Amino acid sequence: MYRVKFSAALGEVIADYAPLHDQYLGCLQLLRYKLVYGGQSILVPSMIKENASQTEASLPPELEKKLMESMKSLQPEAFRKTLDRIFEYISTLNYDYMVYMALHVFILMKNGIKEMNDNRIVPVTIQMSDIDRKIMDSDSLEGMKNILLDVYREINVNKKNPEQERNEILVETVKAVIEQNYSDISLSLQKIGDVMKLSPDYIGKLFKKQLGIAVSEYINEVRLRQAVLYLEEDNYTINELIDKIGFGTRSNFFRLFKNKYGTTPKDYRIKNSLSVDK
Repeated sequence: MYRVKFSAALGEVIADYAPLHDQYLGCLQLLRYKLVYGGQSILVPSMIKENASQTEASLPPELEKKLMESMKSLQPEAFRKTLDRIFEYISTLNYDYMVYMALHVFILMKNGIKEMNDNRIVPVTIQMSDIDRKIMDSDSLEGMKNILLDVYREINVNKKNPEQERNEILVETVKAVIEQNYSDISLSLQKIGDVMKLSPDYIGKLFKKQLGIAVSEYINEVRLRQAVLYLEEDNYTINELIDKIGFGTRSNFFRLFKNKYGTTPKDYRIKNSLSVDK
């Protein structure tokens, strides 16, 4: 009626009440193995005889290797089959090692993601802050396995297709060229195209599509951010500052600065100085 699931642990038959306490403790230990048999199981000592005899645990190296290979190469079926084999192995262990081994598999996956990102310019981003807690809170090995499968699926979802990754790399390269050369008064889309050996028109369209802002606007954004740093930290005159950040004319710099920050560079410096003094 209430859709409640129960597990039960049945001890050995005893002749009198003397060993009753020990039998009760044994049933409690036995009941922990519902982690293997599920939340609606009847457990008897013979079912865990092999598990209880295990005094150590170590994931077979060949399974670790296959898990990492299938994860890095993004082979869903191979990964799933390897994870199935790993959890079949975990199900044979003493209860004391089961959760530890599931967490060990998660750590292997985290290391695998790190290695994948070490070789990628655009990293795979996975939210993993509470996965270990979910594993420890799970009431079955099947649930733990599904949590790890979800992590793997997220890797696939977040993996960029080759064209998307290439485009993001190109945009990041354009941004890097601008960050390194913003002080060059002649910096332009044409010059960036020459540096990257690509058509300026192609770079401009790709950059605008990816970031929603033109390359020329981004150059000005970088220069204005740098201007603010100089105003807050250094004693350059406004003319010296304009030269250092690559703006061509004083009027253009003042116009763009006021549009972005709502005040003149001089007033910005005074206001910042007063706030620091307080």
